[in-house]
Amino acid sequence: MKRMIVGGICVVVLALNATGKQNYNQNCNQVTLNTCLISALNDTAKVKPGMTREDLMKLFDPSGGFMQSGKYVYKGSPYIKIDVEFSRATNGSTAETPKDVIKTVSRPYLATPIYD
Repeated sequence: MKRMIVGGICVVVLALNATGKQNYNQNCNQVTLNTCLISALNDTAKVKPGMTREDLMKLFDPSGGFMQSGKYVYKGSPYIKIDVEFSRATNGSTAETPKDVIKTVSRPYLATPIYD
């Protein structure tokens, strides 16, 4: 599973390089890229059901964009995302709180950053 995600991230990095948006060859070699990817995968694997929103926010930020509820972006890279569903800490409340409990977490995936 980790190899598939690492492979996907490498494809995105190579695609960005091919489009000329950034030249990763100057700043990133295979060793440093793999080290960064392993760190990101380890961080994303830490997010589990039963944790709180407060715990999640140490590693992820809410995704930007209109109607992006439940989508979170890894603080280390805006290309790494997860989808999270919460149970409200206060019954009947619709307001988000730091004590809301994570119900489900998707696998990490790659996506283009969304900016408002």
